[in-house]
Amino acid sequence: MFKGDLANTTNPTLWVHSDVLIKTGKRFLFIGPKKRKIIRKDWLWSVSYFARPIIIYIDTPIHQDLFEYDSLYFSNFNACKDALRVDQQAIELVVDDPFLLSKDIVLYQPNTGKYL
Repeated sequence: MFKGDLANTTNPTLWVHSDVLIKTGKRFLFIGPKKRKIIRKDWLWSVSYFARPIIIYIDTPIHQDLFEYDSLYFSNFNACKDALRVDQQAIELVVDDPFLLSKDIVLYQPNTGKYL
């Protein structure tokens, strides 16, 4: 049995790091909160065709424009890796930073053909 496949009872989940979807902009003269813009929402929608995406926030506030997707919050990346290793419903974690790659953590790819 593959990871993420639970006898076809529920959809597998795909964990998506928030850095893949949210771009932090600059502040003018360091005044006010940082501006956060959503990117790649079309990619996230196409991923939801075969898996239930879960947005992973690591020591960042939850973005209000992504409220329709499930989310998890972790205080550090090691806690996230431990939870991913234990969760048998999760396929893998998609990240934007190549230094975070490991067995169950993959780099963002704009095409979803790898999952089909």
